[in-house]
Amino acid sequence: MCQGFIEFLIGNHPIAALLRDNFVFKIVPMVNPDGVFLGNNRCNLIGQDLNRTWQVATEYSHPTLYAIRNMLKELDNSDIYQIDFVIDLHANQSLHGCFIYGNTYEDVYRHERHLVFPRLFAANAYDYVAENTMFNADEKKVGCARRYFCERLSDTVNAYTVEVSMGGHYLKDGKTVALYTEDGYYRCGRNLARTFLHYYRFINVLPTPVVSEARLRRRNRPRTHHSRSRSRTRYEVKPRPKTTRCYAPIAYTNLSINYDSGGSSDEGGFSPTRPIAPGSSLFSGYRNYRRTHGSSAVTHDQYALLALKSSKYDHLGDFGGGGGGGSRAHAYLHGRAATAEKSSKSVTFEQPLNVPPKPYLSIIDLNQLTRGCLNRKTGSFDADHHHHH
Repeated sequence: MCQGFIEFLIGNHPIAALLRDNFVFKIVPMVNPDGVFLGNNRCNLIGQDLNRTWQVATEYSHPTLYAIRNMLKELDNSDIYQIDFVIDLHANQSLHGCFIYGNTYEDVYRHERHLVFPRLFAANAYDYVAENTMFNADEKKVGCARRYFCERLSDTVNAYTVEVSMGGHYLKDGKTVALYTEDGYYRCGRNLARTFLHYYRFINVLPTPVVSEARLRRRNRPRTHHSRSRSRTRYEVKPRPKTTRCYAPIAYTNLSINYDSGGSSDEGGFSPTRPIAPGSSLFSGYRNYRRTHGSSAVTHDQYALLALKSSKYDHLGDFGGGGGGGSRAHAYLHGRAATAEKSSKSVTFEQPLNVPPKPYLSIIDLNQLTRGCLNRKTGSFDADHHHHH
């Protein structure tokens, strides 16, 4: 959600440009980097629950909270800036959809003003769940950001927790749950950004466009622009992306897993290279190869069983390296060299499997193990068995 919000704000959309021109957004993408690195949701390196300790945060036990707290207090006391919102982006494990937790105030006018943003957000997001929305001054949650900042900062500040489900949201029928994908979370972030525009128009900080102007603009749109019809797609479940099904693009001459070269730096250089399916976004090398060598050079026939016995199959060296551009080019050159050396069209296994010098954590593609090593063990290669396997 945070990433969707950031990408929208720095993008080319006119709403984003308007928000950037008029407001300052301070974004902390992750309050708990050391804890998340260890696999914790809320607790930092020394086991402190960062969602319940804002009021007791110290420089040593809660350095991120301490820094954010000081930054906001400094901005609140400055003569240049006025803080309007403190928004805590949160995942929720037990409820569906997205919703907002707010505060209650004795000042009726402040409380009414506090209700405006959640209502506008609900109008923007079709996965918003009004029943889960809550406004309270719960003592148990006194240490969360929402409760802490509503008391410690100026009266003009609206502090909220925006919650989004880790599961999904109910569709219009009230029975079907559509699971959130990455795009669904990005959309929540974009909806949050759009709500800021509507809020500032609502309180007359930004001018609201005149209706006649908006109509004229809509008429002058080019014919290539197709407006999204909300009614048709609003409650459809978007299917999760399907995995591309194709024969594993493994070059049998390159079957040995090279632990010492290739691979990105974050893998430590010891993770075996993985083939990437043609349908995935990382498969730019495949598309570029088709562009430069002509569509007839490499086609999907290379994944067919007949291609396994032909010299054309050696071109698959191009797809051996998933680690980086260098390893892919190296694998491709090796494949070409193997093609030149061979006179027969049979597939042979030339190199032994390298063993890593130390026990490193590696991700090994089971396709490589089952399709390659088992065949090597038997000492024969049968296309029919390969197919059934």
